[in-house]
Amino acid sequence: MDVQMPEMDGHEATRRLRTELGLTQLPVLALTAGALGEERRRAEAAGMNDFLTKPLEPQRLIRAVRSAVERVRGQVLRLGAADRSSPALPQDWPQIDGIASSEVAMRLGGDASLFLRMLERLLTETDGPALASPDGLDAAPLRQVRAGQLHKLRGTAGLLGAQALQRCAAEAEQALIEGRDAGPALQAMAQALAQLGAAAQAALAGQRAAAPAEAARSEPAALSAGDLQGLQALLGQQDMAALELFERLGPGLRQHLGDAQFRRLDEAVQALDFAAALDVLTPAG
Repeated sequence: MDVQMPEMDGHEATRRLRTELGLTQLPVLALTAGALGEERRRAEAAGMNDFLTKPLEPQRLIRAVRSAVERVRGQVLRLGAADRSSPALPQDWPQIDGIASSEVAMRLGGDASLFLRMLERLLTETDGPALASPDGLDAAPLRQVRAGQLHKLRGTAGLLGAQALQRCAAEAEQALIEGRDAGPALQAMAQALAQLGAAAQAALAGQRAAAPAEAARSEPAALSAGDLQGLQALLGQQDMAALELFERLGPGLRQHLGDAQFRRLDEAVQALDFAAALDVLTPAG
């Protein structure tokens, strides 16, 4: 259960599951970008059974789901032996100071190209000086808006393994929420963002240089109805396999949708906003 959702947040949704629907035994796992004690207490008070933080680590998710299933069944699940060795970092994975490479490579299935595209989007779409500006922070509504922006930045930074940026964004967000002087924390966040941008400059330049050559080698293949339906199905299921299929169908999708619509689709997919991507595709289908 995502804690921060529009209109009805995860706490309210869980309370209604417990009270209005009477689903008192249904396991509910809280999912949030925050890991503060107060957030944990609020989740427990709403009726959630466990607490998961973003970026979501596969092993932690598996342990939480296993524990929930064991509580419901009243018995320990028998599991086979697992390979606990850490997977090797892909050979094409870029070495960037400030990035926890092993963690994010595992999280993104070793897709270095996807990682670089997401990192570039983070760096180009985040205005560090504007986020760090003290202007308007004396008004509660603007502090709330800025805290929401930092919350999103914290989640994306965590997903990409930018640990220093994630930590600084979290500290600035909490200072704004608590009404404290957020100036030092905001400046630290802007500095961490700038340092990450400088460290990633060479890797991103290489990615941009390789993109035209790769595009030139890709001959647009005819897009079948089955391909389009398959991509729509994966997007609708929030399945990360949609990323790989999108990459494979890219030239055909561009030809089918046109440049403007394809750009909208590409932006949505790269931002992992699968609902928005599905909206782009549905009228074309």
